Amino acid sequence: MDFQSDSVVLNLVTLILSAAVLFGWMLLTRHLQTRTVLLIAVLTALISGSWFVLSTQAYASMDSQIVTHAAYLASIGDGSALAGAYFQHYPYQLGYTLLCEIIIRIFGIGENVILLELFNAVCLAVTYYALLQICRQLWGDFAARCCAGLMILCSQPILFCTFPYGNLPGLMFSALAIRQMLLISSGKAGWRHAVLTALFIGLAVAIKSNYAIVLAAILIVTVIRLIRKPQMVQALCVLLCLFSAWGITAGTRAQYEQRFDIEFGEGIPMIAWMAMGLSESRYMPYGWYDGLYTTDSFAASGMDPEATEQKALEVIRSRLEYMRTHPEYATHFFSVKLRSEWNEPTYQSIWINQVRGSYNDIRGPVSYWICGPGEGIAKGYLNIVQQLVVVSALLGCVYLLTRRRIEDTILPVCVIGGFLYHALFEAKSQYIMTYFILLIPIAAAGLCWLLEKIPPLRQPAAPNNPAAWGRSGDRIGIVISTKDGRSRLLPILRLKQSKKC
Repeated sequence: MDFQSDSVVLNLVTLILSAAVLFGWMLLTRHLQTRTVLLIAVLTALISGSWFVLSTQAYASMDSQIVTHAAYLASIGDGSALAGAYFQHYPYQLGYTLLCEIIIRIFGIGENVILLELFNAVCLAVTYYALLQICRQLWGDFAARCCAGLMILCSQPILFCTFPYGNLPGLMFSALAIRQMLLISSGKAGWRHAVLTALFIGLAVAIKSNYAIVLAAILIVTVIRLIRKPQMVQALCVLLCLFSAWGITAGTRAQYEQRFDIEFGEGIPMIAWMAMGLSESRYMPYGWYDGLYTTDSFAASGMDPEATEQKALEVIRSRLEYMRTHPEYATHFFSVKLRSEWNEPTYQSIWINQVRGSYNDIRGPVSYWICGPGEGIAKGYLNIVQQLVVVSALLGCVYLLTRRRIEDTILPVCVIGGFLYHALFEAKSQYIMTYFILLIPIAAAGLCWLLEKIPPLRQPAAPNNPAAWGRSGDRIGIVISTKDGRSRLLPILRLKQSKKC
């Protein structure tokens, strides 16, 4: 963690410059069809992510290595790794283990995780596609084009593709679930979309349990719409989502227990991560990982979840009481914790490539530069991009408040849920990558609100708007909308009549 005070003047200058770059993107692409602009963003994510993965050639380590190794052994009928202590502690990792096993079985890749990292690039591209469609449905073509430009500027998710874990696959299924839910809200979809919503969010929660936050957001928005205007398909969606989130997770666990005759148990109770999140870590910033409150406590309790839970509750009560009687300390604690999560511009996307080895002795030049001599420049760029997204997202929230539409709140509710959860539970800037990506469409809505007031961008040019070009008599030009709602032709060419005609 780098804790330092930025220059306010420099921040304002870089904010203006980065916004100007996005303004240039909108000018350059205004003559392209919206679907073409969105396709550029999706392909950029896919190609850039795949290229960085192949350039880095990073192998798995720590938790990702344990999970992918267990998946490989399971694919050849060996459940020894699944029977180890790791999955007794963290049975929620079985969802991503099964996903890895399926990919390993299909492609026969053994223990080489490069294909799993390339799958991350595919997941990121699909996530971008879903979010762009969400942005387009909620706030129109102009916002979707702005969102595409922001996605191209944001390099953090590209650098994150080399991390074989459940973050990006779970985010992909979450974004697809939100997309299907919004189609139901628009009244253009039926029970099939309710089934798809439930299937996607169930897969997301099974792969990465943190996506229960997205499940909660979907349920909140759907239930509110159901109260306002009861519809059978929305009630069906709520029930199916709850069943899917439980059923897919339970089914994944059950098939491993049956295949390898293993009893996983309940694992470390979730409340232990809250005890960790409210405590000072022995090694890292406040609230970051410290096994004292999770694995150590679980082992000392004889792997008894109830005893571990009681210890965690005692820690939580003690910490809350101390913070209540020392408010200045509480303010400092949460200030440091939240800054270490949300204000870290790389979200550990560079660090995860620095601490892991490579299948090749020599990495590609881009990967080598970012992780080595160019680290400072790369962090500076990511800091500028992060500032643009966060400030624009704040502007976007103000804009969405003026619209007063419940559908507009789905992405902000996901981010707020993530903020509250990680304020209390384990901190890690890596976890915030999910919410940073979800902030991009909100930021685009805010920038769209601002940029649409600029005359050159006020009305899209052809071919997005067939009426953008018009003809009046012998004159051809651009049709613009005046303040009173009327149309006016700005002539560019004048046709010369032929005598033969």
